[in-house]
Amino acid sequence: HYACRPRSGSPGRHRTLPHNHRSVDAVKAAANWQSFYTSELGPLSGHGEWRTARCPFHDDHRPSLRVNVKHGGYWCPACNAKGDAFRFLKERHGLSFVEALARLVGFA
Repeated sequence: HYACRPRSGSPGRHRTLPHNHRSVDAVKAAANWQSFYTSELGPLSGHGEWRTARCPFHDDHRPSLRVNVKHGGYWCPACNAKGDAFRFLKERHGLSFVEALARLVGFA
């Protein structure tokens, strides 16, 4: 099992994921990243592996967030927000890793 670190200031308890590391990799490999980011951000612009949308992490007047529909990563050159879909959900919605994983399973 994969143990998550407790948040700072919280008791020293560890939570155990119901999924092992391989199933996290399986979700990453099987997820439909275009569908995931479209559900989070609305229609994506562009073609190919990298698409563009308005960044939810700053007041974005022109779409500057780049999302990768092949591997699920994102990067905004305007505010330097970057990471994978787990970090996206944690930063945008304040979810834990376990909650983010549960949400991403729906796109796998």
